Amino acid sequence: MELAFIAPTKYTNKAIEHSDVNMALAHLCEDERYANSFASSDKYTFLDNSFYELRYCLCEATMLKAAKAVKADCVIMSDGTTDSIGVYKREGYEVMYIPTTVKEFKDAMYSDEIDKVGLSFFHVEQLIGSDKNNPTSRYNFLRAYFEEGMDTKKIHMLGATDSMYEIALCKQWVGSWDSSAAVWGGLNNVDLRTQTTKNPLAVDFDTELAWNNLCTDNINFIKELTK
Repeated sequence: MELAFIAPTKYTNKAIEHSDVNMALAHLCEDERYANSFASSDKYTFLDNSFYELRYCLCEATMLKAAKAVKADCVIMSDGTTDSIGVYKREGYEVMYIPTTVKEFKDAMYSDEIDKVGLSFFHVEQLIGSDKNNPTSRYNFLRAYFEEGMDTKKIHMLGATDSMYEIALCKQWVGSWDSSAAVWGGLNNVDLRTQTTKNPLAVDFDTELAWNNLCTDNINFIKELTK
């Protein structure tokens, strides 16, 4: 499993250094230093539509501008729709689709047009009727609906829940995962090894909190869970 660590902009380069793949957030790409950090990386880069942070998805024009700025490999389409697939494909980008129903998940997994399928904890209640922050919800979904013949490399997990042990539960089905929990948790003295409730503090991407050993410990803990 490939991991992408998300961090406040001050620590973008550190997060990239620890990541297997990158996750750039489109709403932050107006910051030239932020965008250049990804553009200068040789790692595969996802461009997120910033739905979780903004509670709405950015338009195609903004996404394309951001994709160019960070030299993205894969653009995450607006949640629950493939309306933009042609726009992004014509510009040479791979696409990630985020399903909000079981049928959408199955259709996307077998679609040749869709390169990645993102399972967002934010939509778990729609997908399976379970608490979105319960670390067993996406596990139960995958156990119920992943079928022989589906490609595990296609599944990307978006975000974290109450416990990072969810990674160990789901790793057999998942190709990549992104989360801000390691760095943001560390900055706020949250040890993911003992965490049982998701950090309620939204990431402050402009924070001046200092990187500490717990940030690195959390990253290493998550990496161990993938083995």
